[in-house]
Amino acid sequence: MGMWNIVWPNLINGFANGFLFVPLTPLTMGTLSNEQMGRGTGIYNLTRNMGASFGISMVTTLLVRDAQRHQNLMAGRMNPGNPVFRAFIDQLHTFFALHAGFAAPLRQACALAYRILVQQATLWAYVTDFRLLACLTLACVPFLLLFRRGGLRRTGDLPH
Repeated sequence: MGMWNIVWPNLINGFANGFLFVPLTPLTMGTLSNEQMGRGTGIYNLTRNMGASFGISMVTTLLVRDAQRHQNLMAGRMNPGNPVFRAFIDQLHTFFALHAGFAAPLRQACALAYRILVQQATLWAYVTDFRLLACLTLACVPFLLLFRRGGLRRTGDLPH
């Protein structure tokens, strides 16, 4: 994976977060009185942190479960009766026998094949989870219409 495969999504994510959290704070605080502002800010930060923690745990759980599901589906193809898999193991066996000596080349070939299987299953789990999160995000877009526009506070409105 190249460096830009990581940099671009993180730049887009950081840019998008500005469009999410900056307007969200005035939307949640705009209707509160000055007396309610301290408690409102505390509740807002509590719910934001709790939501982030809950979201991270849910996505992690989905990721692990999907990786296991994809690994189970893909492992069904990794048997000696599959000619493609057999040819792959034979190539790895030959490579390890020539380059690693006679120290269990078949075991090394099977271990590498399993590592590749786990990597591919994890990759597909990320793809599945990102698709789910994209659908959930799009499903939340209509709820934006329920927000009321809050008024801007002037500096004279703040308590001294």
